[in-house]
Formats: sequence, structure tokens, C-alpha cells
Amino acid sequence: MRAPALSPGSEAQPDLAAGEVHLWWIGREMSVGAAAAARSTVSASEQARASRMRNVIAREHFLLQHHALREILGAYVGLPPQALAFEFNPFGKPALAARQGGNGLSFNLSRSGAAAVLAVARHGRIGVDLERLRPVPEIDAIAQRMFSPAEAKALAGTPPGERCASFLGLWSGKEAVVKALGGGLSIALDAFDIDHPADARPTISRWALDAHPLGSLRLMPVPPIPDYVIALAADTPAQGCRLLHWPGDPDWPKRPSGLAR
Repeated sequence: MRAPALSPGSEAQPDLAAGEVHLWWIGREMSVGAAAAARSTVSASEQARASRMRNVIAREHFLLQHHALREILGAYVGLPPQALAFEFNPFGKPALAARQGGNGLSFNLSRSGAAAVLAVARHGRIGVDLERLRPVPEIDAIAQRMFSPAEAKALAGTPPGERCASFLGLWSGKEAVVKALGGGLSIALDAFDIDHPADARPTISRWALDAHPLGSLRLMPVPPIPDYVIALAADTPAQGCRLLHWPGDPDWPKRPSGLAR
């Protein structure tokens, strides 16, 4: 599936191969032009959702991120961003409307403050979670309440200087899996275990969700993003994840294109 260029003068998207995931980085700065474009392309419901945000900066970044989502997905299916229509499952997970010829295109967006990532695959379940590295108070209490006993014990044994990053890595992995399943808050985080060693790829090691077969869902390796923790869960063969730069983003200092396997 070859997509057209995202905008005049921008680099064309590479082919999205079967089994590959494109992970689009949507950066942190809002230019005047990007803000105007965002308001002209997002839907009335997206504008209404943004208007309920009390923080003006958060509102502007929400609009920019959803404009980027529309521009990127529109390039894959050959439609202008404002023409895209979405369908939602009972838990609110969006998908491209069937009439728009998405050819099974799967996607998921994760926002962390002013930054966001959009994961895109040709088919199957997909979920992504982005967390900014930051201090987290009461890590052990949260882990005891939200994680499985084995995960909480493993986290408690992590050296103090590594505990925050380990917690965010585990949390991000669980969120990515839940988002891939599309069940929202109906899925308990302690119903499955993730092994998250510091020097190896995280893996799903226990599964107790009878309503949601694990199938080929797995956590994929992703290229690193400075100052962030990111996790990606997808139904896909092991062909890797490619990190790409949304051309409308003025913040990223270079165009990343490494393939993580």
C-alpha cells in the first residue's frame, strides 16, 4: 500500500508492508499555521471535545494531534483529512469508517501532554502508549492496587534509581495491550502479566482474559524516543516497527527512520 505525500513538498510515506508498523511522532510545538490547519480539518465532535478542556495549551495540542492523525491516515487511504469519518466500538476505540476504503487499516493514537504518537498497521489489533519520563509518587501503592502480585513484587525489587522508569515501562506496556484489545476500562490490568526486564524486550507472560483471546498479540520493540517511554502491542508478524516524523511537526530535530525488530 503506497500512500501519497502528506503535503506539498514533504517526503512521501514509505510502503507499509504487511507485518510492519509505522509509528508516527507528532511533536510538541504549535505553529500558527498548524493551529489554523487543525481547526479547519477536525470534526465538530473533536472541536467540542477540545472545548471542554480548561487548559488552553492542552486544547490547542489536542487539535493539532487530531489534525495530524487525520492528515496521516488520509494519506494512506487517499482522502483529504477533513473527509475522514470514524466509527467507534462500544468502549470508544475509533476505526476508519468502512465506506472509506481503509482496507483493514488499523491505527491507535496516544498522547502524553504536548507530544503524541500514532501507530498504523495494515490489519489486526494495535495499541500504543506514550508516557513522558517523570517522577511518579507512590509507585509501590499504585502497583499493589493495579498490577498483579508478581509484577508488584518484581517492581519492588527494582533499584530505587530505576524504579520510576521501570514502573512507567510496565504501565505503558499494559496500556498498549488494553488499547489493542479495545475493551477500555472493562479490562483489568492485573488480568495479565508483563515481564519487563531492563535489558530485553517486554513480553506477555500470563493471560487470564477469556473474553479476549491473546492470539498473535504481542509487544513489539520500538525505536527509542528521548525523554519518553513507549510501548506498542500489535497482531503482526515480526517485521518490525518504523519510526517516522510527521512533516507538520517543527520540533523533532531530525527525521528518524530506524527499523526496530
